[in-house]
Amino acid sequence: TSIAGATSNTLTVTTAGSYTLTINSGQGCVSTSNAIAVSIRTRPTATIAAPGLNNGLISVCQGSSVTLTANTGTGFSYQWQINGSNIIGATSSTFNIAAATNTNQGTYTVIVTNNSEGNGCSATSIGVALTIKSPATSSISENLPYGGSITICGQTFNSSGTFTVVCSGAASNGCDSIITLTLNVAAAIITNIGNTTGCVGDTVASYV
Repeated sequence: TSIAGATSNTLTVTTAGSYTLTINSGQGCVSTSNAIAVSIRTRPTATIAAPGLNNGLISVCQGSSVTLTANTGTGFSYQWQINGSNIIGATSSTFNIAAATNTNQGTYTVIVTNNSEGNGCSATSIGVALTIKSPATSSISENLPYGGSITICGQTFNSSGTFTVVCSGAASNGCDSIITLTLNVAAAIITNIGNTTGCVGDTVASYV
């Protein structure tokens, strides 16, 4: 069947079928090419979903877990990327970061390939930008009398030393506030008074 209007030396097709080209020399000589079979394979979609994803952005606190999930389908295979480079071994439909650090910041994409129709077609998702928020840090030094104590974020301390106090979600960015507490608690005062003998009116001295 002739294709209406298809009279140039090139043809772009979007329909599967068997195509031939007929050439007329203008001198009554006609030649027909061999048939070319064209099959149309389905190109998959590629999308990423994640908790907290908003307009292509995810922002989490340092140490948090992050799970990116691609759409699934029969015969689909996956390759995750960060900043356009393949992540070695990241070939499942999900990509998980157990404890995020600054090295995990970047733009993540996933390449989804449809292998159910032979030589599969691929699609690359829109990028998801991951940013890592740092915890707040501060230091406190306290001198306490013997028997004294200090309570910070529900944790009570009553001995000398250096302690790390984690106040969950207390930072202005919603992450933890980590406080280094240096505490000096005074030692007990022990008074020793020994037995002594004296006369009425004498002065008795005691020593600490």
